[in-house]
Amino acid sequence: MAMVLDAFASYLQSLLTEMAAEEVHLLLGVSVEIDKLGDKLKDLKNFLADADRRYITDNSVQEWVGLLKRAMYDATDILDLCQLKAMEREASSLDAGCLNPLLFCIRNPFHAHDIGSRIKRLNKKLDSIKERSTAFGFINLGSYEDHCRNMHASNRGNPSRETSGELDRSGVVGEKMEEDTRALVEILLTEKEGYNKIMVVAIVGAGGIGKTTLAKKVFNDEAINAKFDKVIWLSVNQYFDKVELLRTAVTLAGGDQHSENALAVLQPALTAALTGKKLLLVMDDVWSHTAWGDVFETTLAYVAAQGSRILVTTRDERVARGMKGLRPYHRVDTLNDEDAWSLLKKQVVSSEKDGHEIDMLKDIGLQIVVKCGGLPLAVKVMGGLLCQKKRERSEWEMVLNDSIWSVSEMPEELNYAIYISYEDLPPSIKQCFLYYSLLPKNAVFLKSCIIGMWISEGFLHEISDDLEELGSKYYQELILRNLIQPKIEYIDQNFCTMHDVVRAFAQFVAREEALPAHSGQTGIISKLSARKFVRLSLDLESELSESRELDWSSLKAQKTLRTLISVGNINTKPRDSSVHFPCLRTLHTDSTNVALLVKSLDELKHLRYLSIERSDISSLPDNIGNMKFLQYISLEGCKQFVKVPRSIVKLGNLRCLVFRETCISWIPRGFSALTNLRALHGFPALVNGDWSSLEELGPLSLLRALGLKVLENVSDAATSSATKVRLGEKVHLTYLRLSCSSRLGYDGLINAGEGVSEEEHRQIEEVFDELCAPPTLDRLEILGYFGQRFPRWMMSTSASCLKSLRILMMEDLACCTEMPDGLSQLPCLQFIQILRAPSIKRVGPEFLRPCCHLSPRASQAAVVFPRLHRMELLGMVEWEEWEWEEQVQAFPVLEELLLDNCKLRRLPPGLAFQGKALKQLHMQHVHQLSFLENLVSVVDLEVHQSPDLERITNLPKLQKLVIVECPKLKVLEGVCALQRLVLEDYAMETLPEFVRGINLSHFHLDSSLALLTSIAMPGPEWDKFSHVQHVKAYADDGANNPRKWYVLYTKHPYNLETNINLSFMCTGTLSLFEDAQRFEFVLKMTRRTFSYICSLVKVQSLEDMNSYTFTDGRVLCLEDRVAIALIMLNSGEPLEAVALSVGVNESTISLVTERFIDATWEQADHHLNWPGSSEIEKVKSMFDKIHGLPNCCGIICTTHIIFGSQNCDNETNDDIIVQVVVDPDMRFNNIWLGGSDAMNQMSLLHDSEFFKECDAGALVNGSKLELSSNGSEEVEEYVIGAEGYPLRPWLLTPYKQQDMDELLDSQVEFNRRHSAALTFVLKVLARLKDTWKCLHGGMWHPEDPKELCRVIYVCIMLHNIVIDMEEAPMVRDLEVNYSKRVRRLADEDAVSVRDLLSQHFIGRSSQSQGTLYLFEDSQMFESVLKMTRRTFSYICSLVKVPSLKDMNNYTFIDGRVLCLEDRIAVALIMLNAGQTLEDVGSSVGVNKSTVSLVTERFVDAMRERARHHRTWPGSGEMEKVKSKFDKMFGLPNCCGVVHTTHIPFGSEHCDHERNEYELMQTVVDPDMRFRNIWFGLPDSMSQLSLLHDSELFMVCEKGAWLNGSKLKVSSEGSEVGEYVIGDAGYPLLPWLLTPYQQKDTDDQLDSQVEFNRRHSVAVSFALKALARLTDTWKCLHRGSLKIPCEMWKAIQACCMLHNIVIDMEEAPMARDYKVNYSEQVRGVAKEDAARARDLLSENFIRSSSESQGLSANPSGSGNEISGDQHEDSSSSIIRRQDEG
Repeated sequence: MAMVLDAFASYLQSLLTEMAAEEVHLLLGVSVEIDKLGDKLKDLKNFLADADRRYITDNSVQEWVGLLKRAMYDATDILDLCQLKAMEREASSLDAGCLNPLLFCIRNPFHAHDIGSRIKRLNKKLDSIKERSTAFGFINLGSYEDHCRNMHASNRGNPSRETSGELDRSGVVGEKMEEDTRALVEILLTEKEGYNKIMVVAIVGAGGIGKTTLAKKVFNDEAINAKFDKVIWLSVNQYFDKVELLRTAVTLAGGDQHSENALAVLQPALTAALTGKKLLLVMDDVWSHTAWGDVFETTLAYVAAQGSRILVTTRDERVARGMKGLRPYHRVDTLNDEDAWSLLKKQVVSSEKDGHEIDMLKDIGLQIVVKCGGLPLAVKVMGGLLCQKKRERSEWEMVLNDSIWSVSEMPEELNYAIYISYEDLPPSIKQCFLYYSLLPKNAVFLKSCIIGMWISEGFLHEISDDLEELGSKYYQELILRNLIQPKIEYIDQNFCTMHDVVRAFAQFVAREEALPAHSGQTGIISKLSARKFVRLSLDLESELSESRELDWSSLKAQKTLRTLISVGNINTKPRDSSVHFPCLRTLHTDSTNVALLVKSLDELKHLRYLSIERSDISSLPDNIGNMKFLQYISLEGCKQFVKVPRSIVKLGNLRCLVFRETCISWIPRGFSALTNLRALHGFPALVNGDWSSLEELGPLSLLRALGLKVLENVSDAATSSATKVRLGEKVHLTYLRLSCSSRLGYDGLINAGEGVSEEEHRQIEEVFDELCAPPTLDRLEILGYFGQRFPRWMMSTSASCLKSLRILMMEDLACCTEMPDGLSQLPCLQFIQILRAPSIKRVGPEFLRPCCHLSPRASQAAVVFPRLHRMELLGMVEWEEWEWEEQVQAFPVLEELLLDNCKLRRLPPGLAFQGKALKQLHMQHVHQLSFLENLVSVVDLEVHQSPDLERITNLPKLQKLVIVECPKLKVLEGVCALQRLVLEDYAMETLPEFVRGINLSHFHLDSSLALLTSIAMPGPEWDKFSHVQHVKAYADDGANNPRKWYVLYTKHPYNLETNINLSFMCTGTLSLFEDAQRFEFVLKMTRRTFSYICSLVKVQSLEDMNSYTFTDGRVLCLEDRVAIALIMLNSGEPLEAVALSVGVNESTISLVTERFIDATWEQADHHLNWPGSSEIEKVKSMFDKIHGLPNCCGIICTTHIIFGSQNCDNETNDDIIVQVVVDPDMRFNNIWLGGSDAMNQMSLLHDSEFFKECDAGALVNGSKLELSSNGSEEVEEYVIGAEGYPLRPWLLTPYKQQDMDELLDSQVEFNRRHSAALTFVLKVLARLKDTWKCLHGGMWHPEDPKELCRVIYVCIMLHNIVIDMEEAPMVRDLEVNYSKRVRRLADEDAVSVRDLLSQHFIGRSSQSQGTLYLFEDSQMFESVLKMTRRTFSYICSLVKVPSLKDMNNYTFIDGRVLCLEDRIAVALIMLNAGQTLEDVGSSVGVNKSTVSLVTERFVDAMRERARHHRTWPGSGEMEKVKSKFDKMFGLPNCCGVVHTTHIPFGSEHCDHERNEYELMQTVVDPDMRFRNIWFGLPDSMSQLSLLHDSELFMVCEKGAWLNGSKLKVSSEGSEVGEYVIGDAGYPLLPWLLTPYQQKDTDDQLDSQVEFNRRHSVAVSFALKALARLTDTWKCLHRGSLKIPCEMWKAIQACCMLHNIVIDMEEAPMARDYKVNYSEQVRGVAKEDAARARDLLSENFIRSSSESQGLSANPSGSGNEISGDQHEDSSSSIIRRQDEG
């Protein structure tokens, strides 16, 4: 019964009182009968409260109450008609001048007689009802609180309860809950015999007992989440929909359901998503076992992995039995008394002080919770009731002693606590509570909508006109009593839900009047046919529910309906109408096609609430003004609605109008007549001449909520209309929304072409200035504002008008450049959201500026934003700086901060210092932010896609950290409380090192399959997380199969599960893997290249990793499969021979090879990319060096590849024509294929993408070659091709051979170079076919002819990979940066281009060498420049590119331009001669300033281009270094000698005696190269401080260098890691070995003496290297004059030159731009340096005893150490003895 008799009688009496005040009964001539009606209601009201109570249990009373309700409903309808006729009478009398009631009755006898007759019949009915009441013995209760109650109730289940797995910990109490959780977790994690794959575990118990809470605890348990691949929560409910249930499961499993409605489609989707997954499926609130058997059982039984579990909660043991649940079922016990008391106390206590008061009432509280039967929900509801009572014993005792507790017939589900809480509600709130239970569960009904329905139904009626405020109080009362629960996703408790048990109770009480028909419910149509209802609620959104078949005509019989709520579509026909519901007062439709019904809406005379949302209507009836009782109209989301009917201005009772998301373009004049409006949303600012719709708002003084849109329409002429709104005078206004159309695009920036003019800025600013908010405002929203400043009333001087503001939301602020400065002292502000403000680049001190006029103590510095709890700054895409100094007190209670899509460089210091309440910090797309630190109160941190974040430090309270795609984050320190780490990055190659150092309980990883594979087995990655208690790691298999691959690890008890076959990733088992030489011979590549190819195809190969086996049944691992495929492609042997040699079936070999080809095709295509901008420069440089073709990008060629038949009987061949472009390293940079039967060389060219892109100017469009000094002659990039190709500006062919006799010398030279290059291409093609013999005719190839092209592509990819990995290393990025310039080919002439280039060849040849005197004499050349001509040419090639930028800038004194070689020679002389600038300049004929500039330019170019000559050795190179140290000095595993020296620089002025020094630390290798250099100033640093500051120290201490192979020094397995040696001034470290201290010489062992001797010889060698450096490059020599550049730069350049000379002339060593270092991380912290030195020295002695003469020559090779070295060694020994 949505009607509560007592409350409804009060409503009727208030109607009668209102009519009497307005003399309506006199006006109609029915005063006597209406007076009688009032008297009868008074008599009945004395016992209506008792009737209400007995109605629930007494069937005879139920019938009587039903009669009375119908009579009372009739009474309201009659009174409505009275009022309606009176309103019509009033309107007509005003027109006719007739004010006499008697005259009205004479003129309208039919109306008067009809109403009078109906009232007489009603009075007779009430007399009869009253007479029958004597039989029931009703008593006059007066009020609910004063008398005893005695009643009975029964219950049925709720049809549509919905839950989620999110745990509300406020409802979790007691050790029993923890014990139950542990027990269930253990059951779920333990394997049981007799269960093949899936085991069902059931939780059984009554409604409200805590089954769902217990299931949520289990669902969120860390051990559960670590054990299962997928954990899915499904809320099932009584009337579940199979399709919806299955679709939800597919979505949560990560599958793709494509909005399908067919079970036959959804079940395979679920199969694909869960195949092989270990699953935990929680099915909550199951009423029938068919939810499992019909939907999931068959599918999951076959696809889920072993150990999968189903956890079901149900009220009915038969459900558990039907699902074959594990016995015994887990039955949830009621709470014990102490736990129940704790839960009750949680609901009642609001502060610590309250807690002490409540403890004094514990004895009564314990008795109350005992009566609640231990049901958690009952306890919570009872807590809500006690919240309304005083903290006094008498109040609590009244609740305890209520007679309802003694009702013995109360059904189990309608527990006493809910009943008693309901009975404690005031009658008017009871009606609101019952009505709330009718709302469709799955629809969103906001607070304002619900209150509007309550008003329309007459549930809110008081003398006050502020019914909305009264409704808010009722709404809050239901929340406080725990009868409805707010959803945290909605601000300000605007949306709530109702627990299933509470909803079931309310629906039971209202069962006789209301039918809530929800998704999946059956029997709806039969119920509608059998009975008449007063209220009908239809949820029609389910795909397969019976309610979807409803026709509008099936509702016609419900003529007594007063409320119709419909969500979803009802089938309508042209003749359908709304006239069948004459009593309807509330009509709400959402997503319903009601356009056909709109015309008849005006027939609904009693209608008060009309909500047509998201419908197809375009208008309302023109005569809607006749619907006098309308109070609420909502057309939200009706996008076709454009015009408001003119007659709407006649609706004087209208309280709320909603036009949000409509396209209204017309508002009637006279709108201002709607003075009763309390809420107006989506009202458009429309202008027509000098009239504006805003003017109509001035008289609407009762508005509480106002939303204005398209305010940009207000022109200059109508600006004053904003003033006429008179917002400041609307003293009831609490909600204001001001909106303009957004000027921003999807990227958050102003749309192109939609710039805002200064005039538009000024105009909108004036409009908003005039819309000054009143001081009563509680919530303000501003959208689309494009002024440059905020409205004046938001600034510091005027913000006092916002003193009541709690919520501020601003969106799409296109042009505002600063934050408003008037917000900081608003005393009530709790929430700020700013979304998309692209013009704000800086949030400065003005945002935190105290507003003294708002502060109670203007003389004191007030805390700013004193009550702000949550702040969201989102989409401020250009925001870079936030100023908030530590001393500024601000945000004292800020708990949540969200930052998204900005460029903030750092968080302000004030946040760390003052933000003591900050608990949650969520950041996403925050660019440029490099660190987060010192946020001492943050508990929950999420960082998403912040590409520049490098470190997170000192967050001591952090418990949960989520990091998504932050590739630079390397440091995570000071997070001692961190328990859970979530890391997501699919591009990450290795786990961050910081994982190793964090003591986590749970680590969750989403990564690439490559990384997942590496962590699935012991190794460097495994070591990083093996200490974590629970680890879950996943990888996707494409977008449609997320988290297919997994690794699940538990430390204690140890458990590791993965669906990656670890043996599949092991080393190959074929015989060729045992012999390195045979391996390279057979596979035509090194082991390193082979491993790289395996890594490329690994992901695809994992999909069928167990599919292929040897003939003996062993599974082929990845390396075996790749090796077999390579053999098939390169051996040229028949399938049978290969199968026999490797022990695999022929069919398997064929399938493996085809699978390899497919995987390589997908994963290695970047090895066929056209070179990017930087890479193409290297290609062009190589073409110039090798073939003399400057600016050439490649050679294009066409060839044929013929695949012969594999069948001897079939002679057909497949001939494929191939077009390739080759670079100078023999790579194929482009390929295009075609069939030879349909194409020739020319047609293939024109068909190719290469031709189309080049002809469009999109390729071969990089830097130009300048052929003249003034830049007038230039040649663009080009490729060359044979005569068969057309001559194009980008494709140069040779001059015609038939005209050879007439060719110029330049043309002959062009053809010569061109021909040599073409010959080179033929060699490349020959190498390709010789290596990959499957490209020869008659060899193996796929059976499908369409796959032949793919074979060619893959062989070329493999060809390129070998070159990239072994011959000419080049970085191949997956995303290549191409030039964005579009070449204008239409402006170029191919013939002219070729001529210019050929002439350049001749001209350049004559100017290729330097002109200085030293170039004429090779002996003088080497004497002066200290290097050979070859080395000099190499140096020139290094610096050529930078030097081209200013190639014409430097000249001799006579005006000749210095060529490249001249410039390099001048710079080298300046660096190695030790002469003054004047002397050098004079000797070479160049000005002093030119010498200085040339030298500086050369030094900079060397530092830029030759840095690879000063890199730390890679893994392979380091082994050679160690070998040489062992041979030369007897120091095995030694990697270098570290030494510190002073480099003096003299003054350039002779009379200036002061010299400057640089302190330099260097590491020297056995070839005298300088491997590492670090600088410092001697006046601020010592040898030790320079070491600690250096890169060497930092990298070695982290274990990233000196981390290669270890030296075994004893039979017991003792090992010594790599090390460098240094003198006694350095500290002894595991990687830095110093000599034994000299003072202990007498006590030294022989091993220590021997160690010191070898150590001394090596250190002396380093001194020689330094001496050679300074002797060669005399600019570094003491007393030489200062050179014209920074000292440290010159030292670097000289060290590089020193190394180059060694590399080129003495000890050649390959120098790669990209060095491959060991990926092992050395655990330096675990090593003992002294122990390492002892082990090494003892090893020397052992080695000496095994090799005669070793003490004299520790290397055992007399010619390895020079005499000088022996002398140094001897002298060092003598010095040691003297010192001893």
